[in-house]
Amino acid sequence: MNQLNTAAQAPHINPNETYYGAGLTPDECDTYEELFVAPRLKIEEPELGRSCWFDYRHTHAVIRTFKFAAHYRYLYSIKRAERGDNADGPGAARRGFTGDDIFQSPLLVYMWTARQHADRYTIPYSLYIRYVFECAEQRRWRRLPAAQQLYQQVFIDHAISRWSETMLSDHAPLPESERYLAFNFDEEDEDKAEFQLWLMDWLKTRKNDTVLIYTLLFERCLVCPQMLVQNFGQDALRRVTSYARRLRAAQVA
Repeated sequence: MNQLNTAAQAPHINPNETYYGAGLTPDECDTYEELFVAPRLKIEEPELGRSCWFDYRHTHAVIRTFKFAAHYRYLYSIKRAERGDNADGPGAARRGFTGDDIFQSPLLVYMWTARQHADRYTIPYSLYIRYVFECAEQRRWRRLPAAQQLYQQVFIDHAISRWSETMLSDHAPLPESERYLAFNFDEEDEDKAEFQLWLMDWLKTRKNDTVLIYTLLFERCLVCPQMLVQNFGQDALRRVTSYARRLRAAQVA
């Protein structure tokens, strides 16, 4: 529990790289949860641990909440800078809380609940928060949404809608964890199998894009060849392999 006395994470540190609470052990996470989280807020966690974004799976709800809070703080500080330091009034800085006090502040209930909504719809935390800020701006909110406003129904609906749009675009996010690389695929692993199905469904919306499949197969090493054949046929694998050969030949020439 010594992290409670650690200095706050600086707002400019990207939580994709590091965030307060990431190093907690399972026992420490259980202690945090027992001390600070009401039983009613923990009921859904087993299910949410299976529906959250792929990179967050097998991660304790306490650590996921620390990560969500870090993303909120980071994006809040960026938005404040874009809007001007005083755009939210003199109390704005206090609304973007520090990362190390979340489990000792009244904001914990709000941040925990908001994080659960992102987990429920398999939305990466940074995107969920960006969608909320985007919706607030579209509705001409004068202030950025505070922690207790992050799960208003209008924001949840907007996040779900924007996530669906993102999944139909060329810019869908992909997990960073090495456990999802193709050479680590294990069909007995529920999360890895689900990711491959998710990836195949997304590729189907991209109309069997050979260049995209090449990138995911040879550069990102995320597509399992057997899954590609099962979902798109042997011809798809032959096309992307032929494309790879032509690309290498052009690079050598």
